[in-house]
Amino acid sequence: MVADRGPQVGASNLEVSRTIVVPSARPGEEFGMSDNLDPTIRRGRLSSELRRARAAAELTQRQVAEDLGWSLSKLMRIENGQVGLSKTDANALLSRYGVTDDRQVRQVLTLAMSSRRQSMGAYRDVLHPEYLVFVGYESQADRLFQFEQLVIPGLLQTPDYASAVIRAVARHGTPEAVLQRQIEARLARQAILRRPDPPEMSFVIDEGALRRWVGSGPGRTDILRAQLEHLRSLTRRSSITVQILPFRHGFHFGMMGPFVILEFDDVDDADVLFLETGRPNLLVRDKPDQISQYKRVFQDLQRAGSPPDSFDIEVDAILRELPQ
Repeated sequence: MVADRGPQVGASNLEVSRTIVVPSARPGEEFGMSDNLDPTIRRGRLSSELRRARAAAELTQRQVAEDLGWSLSKLMRIENGQVGLSKTDANALLSRYGVTDDRQVRQVLTLAMSSRRQSMGAYRDVLHPEYLVFVGYESQADRLFQFEQLVIPGLLQTPDYASAVIRAVARHGTPEAVLQRQIEARLARQAILRRPDPPEMSFVIDEGALRRWVGSGPGRTDILRAQLEHLRSLTRRSSITVQILPFRHGFHFGMMGPFVILEFDDVDDADVLFLETGRPNLLVRDKPDQISQYKRVFQDLQRAGSPPDSFDIEVDAILRELPQ
């Protein structure tokens, strides 16, 4: 493991607490689910339960889809956690799988009903569905590890910086109302930083991202200056670690593209890998070997990055080089 490099990816071995069933429990509590659990997490747990039930019944996806008169793509989206599930469809699946245990039936139906709620879904008019799924997982993560090579990570951006980046990459002719909605959505994601129990977050940012002038006219660096000072203030929080990957490190695997790894304390929630590959991005949940590979990559980037306690010195050096 990497010494003195902030939270370590894959290093947690925390004991998971369970909710005790009491007569007054609200729906979901008897299964260890709090009311504020994001619908995306609930869909992930629901899809895991349904995949296990289908496997126990020794049925293929195609067999189930044909038996129920569904398209194969519908069942695949359900099992991938991409969509919610109606109570009627949940009952149909449970019946086909021969599930009769009362507790298991109630658990699946509870997950199905709650998975249809929306969180960041208010922004589905301006955000890609795959990205909305990722944001749902992000809002519930216990640990987050992110590498970024071109810009400051969205969770750490100031409003002016976020606005400048979104406007710079928007397609020509994008309506102002859409741009404003996208900016609002990015800032809404930052609610994770204000959680009473914020996740442990470790960021490795390529030096170029901290030096690139963003949103300022010729000779103006006010947005970048404010962003760097904001980063400095965020690193004062015990839950946030930021490292700079210096130019002198040369080429590295991270140059293949930015990525985020999310970890969860609950044993029912698999790790999540989000690859920013352009359009569409790629969300990975059920490929532990691929996720493990990126965990090793992140550890390598942590080792190559400047120590977290040198962040102030590095930022001061960048600020001194910027024109006034």
